[in-house]
Amino acid sequence: MDKEKQYLIDILKAFINQEPVERQEDIDWMKIKYLADIHSVTGIVGYVAKQSQLLSQEQGLPLFWNACMSSIYLFTQRAERMRELSHKMQEAQIDHILFKGYVVKDYYPVPELRSYGDIDLVIHLEDRPRSHELMLQNGYQVKSDWEAVFSYYKDIEYYEIHSDIMEIDVTDKADYRGFFQRMWEHTVRVDDYVWEFTPEFHFIYLLTHIAKHIYSSGAGVRMYLDLAAFILHFGDQIDWSLVRTELETIQLYDFCCVALTAVKNWFGVESPMELHPVPDDVMETFLDFTLVRPCEPGEWRQCAQARRKRRKIGFTDESPAETAVPACSGNRVPLHLFAEQTLAAPGGVGSPGRENQR
Repeated sequence: MDKEKQYLIDILKAFINQEPVERQEDIDWMKIKYLADIHSVTGIVGYVAKQSQLLSQEQGLPLFWNACMSSIYLFTQRAERMRELSHKMQEAQIDHILFKGYVVKDYYPVPELRSYGDIDLVIHLEDRPRSHELMLQNGYQVKSDWEAVFSYYKDIEYYEIHSDIMEIDVTDKADYRGFFQRMWEHTVRVDDYVWEFTPEFHFIYLLTHIAKHIYSSGAGVRMYLDLAAFILHFGDQIDWSLVRTELETIQLYDFCCVALTAVKNWFGVESPMELHPVPDDVMETFLDFTLVRPCEPGEWRQCAQARRKRRKIGFTDESPAETAVPACSGNRVPLHLFAEQTLAAPGGVGSPGRENQR
């Protein structure tokens, strides 16, 4: 693995644990910048680089520090506007659940550095007309409008308002849609008409959301950093035995073993649940798969520019095939097959007593 990939992981580990990270003189910081931009953690890298004096002005410190300051500024503006929108929904007596990044940010050592592309809310389906009218009255433009999720934007704001948080089944092994349609049964009220998921349900959702992304666009490293922040924040306040039982019910416990092994290996955060052992070569492949995801069929043209940029700054471990991800054995495995192996239950790569099949 490129040393820059490992150093990025070391920086994120230092951040989430609020620990210093050792300076390395032979790091290509443009490679770090490329990877950090992909995973939306450039602000975090800038913060840690400044705090631990990891690089000089000449090596590009201002580039990272400016990203850190920009992240904080954008966070402040968007958080204030989100509070205003939530207040308007309260005035309209529209129940809404806050979840995903807007909630998880508060579990980070520096919440302002947990960036997010959109802010997600959940409403009751019967409140859809009133919610839609409220957004239009307040100057928001519609980006997409279908039953499960309406999205709106205005200036720097972008919202996705859901009536369903799992529109598809992640695999054919369980009824994921049915499981998450019971979401309102797993909420706690934080204010009038404002709700959040219980920690147990939210953790299960975040893990399932990662699994869904692995099957589609790929899951970036920040999704696993969210899990690390979640575990560190709640510790033993969560009923982890309930979490495991529910994950087994929806056939995601084996994938949980892979994900939480990644959290432990990458960020030094111990799993609160007993995990099946996952082979080291699987985890090595999984890290590369996560950090630099190859293109899916149909994405080749969109990814061409990114591949040229990778070559220009010195990455050499790219997959020549459109759907290939590097395997530790030197073979190649299609992206969808890697996802199926990773998410397999039972008997997949996360299960004991079975060799990794590639």
